[in-house]
Amino acid sequence: MPEFTPKSGSLKIETFDDPPPVLTMNIRIEFREPMDPEEPGCTQSVKAEFDDLAVPFESGKDLAHATITNPIIEDVSESTIYYRGYHNPIELNSISFAHFEGTGVLAILTGTIDFSHEGLSQLGKPEFMWKVLLQLDEETD
Repeated sequence: MPEFTPKSGSLKIETFDDPPPVLTMNIRIEFREPMDPEEPGCTQSVKAEFDDLAVPFESGKDLAHATITNPIIEDVSESTIYYRGYHNPIELNSISFAHFEGTGVLAILTGTIDFSHEGLSQLGKPEFMWKVLLQLDEETD
C-alpha cells in the first residue's frame, strides 16, 4: 500500500441563504507523489477532492477549532481520491480544524478509502489520517 502524504490543499467555503442557511465546503488535497508499485523508479500523481460538504455553521469563521464528525456527502462521486488513473470513494469520519492563520487553516481529516470501487481492489479499504494546511480559495465567502 503506498503512503499518501499531503503536500498542499485548498478550502473553498460557500454560504447559501436559502432557509435555513447552509454552509458548504470544497476541499482539494495534493499529495507527494508515491513510488509506483508496478513501475520501479516512477511516481504517480495523487489528489483527493471533497465537494459540497454541508456543515452546521453559518459562517466560515465558525470552523476555527471545530471538529465535524461524519460529514454528510450526498453523492459518492463528490468525495474521491485519484490514484493510478482511477477515482475511488473516500468515507470521511471527521475533519478537525485549528485556528485560521493568514490565508489558511490546518486541518486533520480521518476516514477510509474504498479502493475496491474502481480497479484497485488489491489495495483494499485502508484507513487514513491526513494533516494538511488548507489555503482559503480566493472565491471563499
